[in-house]
Amino acid sequence: RKYYLLYFVLVIIFGINSRGDFLSMLVPYFMGDLLYATMMFFLLGFLFPRIKPFHLFLLSFGVCCLVECQQLYRADWIVELRSNKLVALVLGRSFRWRDFISYFAGGLLGFGIEMLLIRYRPNLYRAKA
Repeated sequence: RKYYLLYFVLVIIFGINSRGDFLSMLVPYFMGDLLYATMMFFLLGFLFPRIKPFHLFLLSFGVCCLVECQQLYRADWIVELRSNKLVALVLGRSFRWRDFISYFAGGLLGFGIEMLLIRYRPNLYRAKA
């Protein structure tokens, strides 16, 4: 579980830094959504450590899709809430179909990291005896 938390925090740090003045010129626009889905993968892995990696991928993709679809709801109170920068980072501001591709890719990235670093290389994280 601690590695899920570590990767979760690292993805957040990278995502926030990718929106800085200099890096935002180098990082494509879709990268934020891709990192959001990757972050969701590791957050859900931390919260539900017994879920299989592929199911984590499906769950993280599904959660991201739900968050994207809730952006279609445009009541005044939630539009006002989304004007807060922190809330906008979590809930987003506007619906875009292309974001679903980024969520899929971000979930796959989390799944790939899980499979390469955590599941199939357990000795990478074990202390040497």
